[in-house]
Amino acid sequence: MTSRDLTAMLDHASAHVGEVDLAERAWAGAVAARRRRQRAAVAVGALAAAAAIAVGSGALSPGDGGSKSHVTPATTSARDTTLRAADGTEFTIAPPLGAEAALPHIVSPLPEAVPDGKPDLTLSAAHGFFGESAALVNAVMLTEVGVGRYQPVLFGTYGPRVLADRVTLQRVGDPAHGTAPPLSRGAVSPDGLRVAFPQRGAVVVLRVDTGVKTVVPVSDPVLTSADWSFDDAHVIARSQDASWSIDPARRTATRLSTGFVASEHYQVVTRGNGVHLLTWSAAGRVTEDDAFSAPVTQAERTVSSLEGWAGASVYLFQEQLADSGVGIAYQALLAVNADVPSRHRMLVFGEQPPRSKGCCQVLGWSGPNLLYLARGDDDDISWVLSWNVNTREVSRGSMIRWFTGHYAPFALAIRP
Repeated sequence: MTSRDLTAMLDHASAHVGEVDLAERAWAGAVAARRRRQRAAVAVGALAAAAAIAVGSGALSPGDGGSKSHVTPATTSARDTTLRAADGTEFTIAPPLGAEAALPHIVSPLPEAVPDGKPDLTLSAAHGFFGESAALVNAVMLTEVGVGRYQPVLFGTYGPRVLADRVTLQRVGDPAHGTAPPLSRGAVSPDGLRVAFPQRGAVVVLRVDTGVKTVVPVSDPVLTSADWSFDDAHVIARSQDASWSIDPARRTATRLSTGFVASEHYQVVTRGNGVHLLTWSAAGRVTEDDAFSAPVTQAERTVSSLEGWAGASVYLFQEQLADSGVGIAYQALLAVNADVPSRHRMLVFGEQPPRSKGCCQVLGWSGPNLLYLARGDDDDISWVLSWNVNTREVSRGSMIRWFTGHYAPFALAIRP
């Protein structure tokens, strides 16, 4: 916990928010729970591995990449030299498009190669597989079961892919502006036992240890996302014009007075006077707003680490990189130290060969490693890659085939 987190926790303790209380558990409690979860995972590893062996040849071993690890093996990146933009921001150039398969492997929330075809088990037939004495959900994908209809595929700490066969979901969003698969990046709860999905006029929450599905009505027909708040008790659901606090335990949805409330502890934003790191309290208020200099024109989703880092996918001022020798580059990952925002660094994606817009999207953190989803040089393939913000090294986690693997393209959520 950083000193900024202590400030947020004190703010939370004194907050009295009229329209909704998002703070049944403070950030400190979330940190403690997640650390207990990490320690407990070691104790139950043997039991979970035995359960995986029992299901047969479809099971994944720890070496297959089914577990979450905070140990970073020796890795490499395409260029080890640290460069600087015109404003002094440090950056490293990412491995070129097409080089992903040659990167050293690091354990990720998914198998090294996500299997194609049907999942190994159904959740209704795997009662008791998920839970504190067995596996937790590390990642979720969607498989299409009809035109515009999906069912979740759950990837556990150890073991097979499990199809949530009693949950069928529809595409979400406003049809006039385009719809999308119903899976947000923050869909998996920090405790690894619940998954949230946006639907038309509702949020669906699945408990994987019991198989119980809770539907919380929301007076909004065009919800586009549902992400767990870092307090581990609420879901923040959004449409284009509104944000909602969802309490699955009470089955209530409360519209928030502000149009946007972050589900993460930190958020990177851009404004007229530069780049800002916002710190959000569990009560849904901004407690810190720190400006710093970086060659960034736009920031997308931010993910927060327990070590006090924020990571975001960003777009760049090409002019500020012109003298660095990087060539053409307009996309990057930005990592910001929350205690000292001036201690920030970037992983820059060169355009030789060219990359698609939105090529590399942050997924979450595993220790000092910022995990991100990178589109490959084949439209069918994406990679879960890992950037170590301390060593600046890039590693390969998992390969996903979307269309031949029968998964909804680019719909992936991992446990924070």
